[in-house]
Amino acid sequence: MNLTLLVRQIVQVVIVFYGVFLIRDGVISMGALIACVILTAKTLSPLSQLAQVLTRLNQARVVYHQIDAIMVQEVERQPGRRYLSRRRIEGQNDFKGVSFAYDGALGSILKDIDLAIKPGGKVAI
Repeated sequence: MNLTLLVRQIVQVVIVFYGVFLIRDGVISMGALIACVILTAKTLSPLSQLAQVLTRLNQARVVYHQIDAIMVQEVERQPGRRYLSRRRIEGQNDFKGVSFAYDGALGSILKDIDLAIKPGGKVAI
């Protein structure tokens, strides 16, 4: 994508540079130069769109390989072995005077929060 942007910029600079001499010699008008710059930008826009498509294709390929690497991992649970699972969790969670900050310079995100989560309750912060 950077290459396509560079090409577009170089082409526009060359057109303006050459167009100034053509205007000076009376070959074209200022409006013709502006039209050339606009038409060149429209002509080269599919090139940048192609670069975007290729970038997205590369990102999709990388993500596919990452997901494939996860899927071929061994299963964590051994076959034939029984594991205990707790169907229902009972109890209550109480938080008193809880504060949280990502960075001391940014200040607290949560400050002195009192929170009681009843059994079976759900809380989103």
